[in-house]
Amino acid sequence: MSAFGLNDWPPFRQEALNSIEASLRAGKLVDGPNTARLESEWAEHTGAQYCLSCSSGTAALYMALAAVGVAGKEVIVPAFTFSGSIFPIIMAGAKPVYADVDPQTYCVTAESVAAVVTKDTAAILPVHIHGYPVDLAAIRAAIPDQVAIVEDACQAVGSTLPSGQRAGRFGIAGGYSLNQTKALPGGEGGLIVTDDRDFFDALHTLRRFGERWDEISPRTYMVEDRRGGNYRIDEFCAAVTLSHLPHLMPYTEQARKNAAILDETLGEIGWLSMPARDPGHSWQKFRVRAPDRRMRDKAFAALSDAGLPVCHWQVATMPDHPGFRDFDANVPEARALLEDSFLFFTERNPLHCQSAEVVAAVAMKSRRILQALN
Repeated sequence: MSAFGLNDWPPFRQEALNSIEASLRAGKLVDGPNTARLESEWAEHTGAQYCLSCSSGTAALYMALAAVGVAGKEVIVPAFTFSGSIFPIIMAGAKPVYADVDPQTYCVTAESVAAVVTKDTAAILPVHIHGYPVDLAAIRAAIPDQVAIVEDACQAVGSTLPSGQRAGRFGIAGGYSLNQTKALPGGEGGLIVTDDRDFFDALHTLRRFGERWDEISPRTYMVEDRRGGNYRIDEFCAAVTLSHLPHLMPYTEQARKNAAILDETLGEIGWLSMPARDPGHSWQKFRVRAPDRRMRDKAFAALSDAGLPVCHWQVATMPDHPGFRDFDANVPEARALLEDSFLFFTERNPLHCQSAEVVAAVAMKSRRILQALN
């Protein structure tokens, strides 16, 4: 427990320790029963035909884009996201093309995607940022049929699309992160889901040095695809993830209740803008906006000085990072967002693991502090 009675994340689970000990005693540290069970259970959990585990959410997105075949082409991606959405595009041999975001959902829209589609667009990588479900049906209708949709659901393991599908289930593939900050933590790791058998087979080959191998038969040691690498998850991270899986949706529902408390309490501050709400939002993060950077910095400092759980998370759009510099990116909404916004709760103390009482206390104290600012 930390200040204000905040719960730390992730929690310890004895069943994870038991499974890890069993793996150590069996001498099976990769390609074992924990990995197989995790893939089976996540496929069932999301309603996917196939699921492949891997070493990270970044690896999941890279393999999906490589399997689509985007080398030499363009991939549209939000200007507001994490670098783990951009590196997979570069690794797959494609050029990132940045789309602007909606000022309230913080996600790409059909309009912002359509504005940057070209004849060289091979795929779009929509990001369900902070757990908000992107309107993929509208985006699908706005882009050419041959453009693939690979969903970045790394912050949206518990999110649901308006169609009733889980985030990650609309496009040809969806990638998830099992980083310890996520609502389904494994330490590190990733998951990819798809309904396409040929696509799944390609992913499987990419995961293990480009070899077509089922992990049961003798290895071929023949490289079938030079885009492959070692992207396997280990049995320990799979065990930790499995121990948390039964708790994912209860945590997601708690996050939704807590977000409603923040929205109601902080929404009374006239100059503070609340994030867009959606029934399928999983609220991995809760981002608010001030009228301008000066007021954002003043509010952030006052809340931080009072010991309240706030953070920035991202400080620049992706095309404004030196490593991804793109002077042609026309993304004013994303740039404005990162000038005037900040987050309530942190990766160490996320919204989904807090009690309603603690969130209410944080919200009430924050409101008093922010109402006193001018």
